[in-house]
Amino acid sequence: MQINVTRPRSGHWYPMRRIFRHGCRAAFLLWLVLHPAAAPAATFEDGVAAYNRGDHQAARTIWQGLAEKGDVNAQVNVCFMLEHGQGGPRDTAAAARWYRDAAERGNAAAQFNLGVMFYAGEGVPQDDAEAAKWYRQAAERGYARAQHNLGLLYELGRGVPQDFVQAYVWFGLAAASFGAKGRDDGADAGGDRYKLKARMTPAQIVEAERLLKGIRARRR
Repeated sequence: MQINVTRPRSGHWYPMRRIFRHGCRAAFLLWLVLHPAAAPAATFEDGVAAYNRGDHQAARTIWQGLAEKGDVNAQVNVCFMLEHGQGGPRDTAAAARWYRDAAERGNAAAQFNLGVMFYAGEGVPQDDAEAAKWYRQAAERGYARAQHNLGLLYELGRGVPQDFVQAYVWFGLAAASFGAKGRDDGADAGGDRYKLKARMTPAQIVEAERLLKGIRARRR
């Protein structure tokens, strides 16, 4: 089975169906609009202003200074710029280090993107089990793309034992998470669940629906 998707602003393709690579970009654009109360507002917004006027080098310098002081939101911006070579040389290993630091502090976008880097073997050694580990942490925080990717890993048995029940559950959670945010990506997760269902036994379907119902009830 071949699963393909492009990374943002890249011609590289990875052998996994619709493995998402846009979490850092989405978080990056969000922080351009909403500066965090925890960071010095003027300093962070200086970076925003520099980036918006096309001075990527200045933006990267400002945000890297904040990132080195532990600002998770600045780390997310720096990881984007390092990964795509904005404001300085492209450095995927450094991007992975920033991802890990933010991921270990509970940032779901960083956890998701670190998982993708482990899956792709970019900036870190290729490791499906590590990819699954970080997807799971983001997925348990409700990060829809991580939920979808974790479902794909369970379907394929990469980094985790193959388990159609778990794959079905994570596809269902991803579809609901995407839908709650008004995102079209939910159709992909829902479609994957529908196709997987055709490969499952009646007993597996019953168990998967039972687990989904229980999770949804606990979240109400």
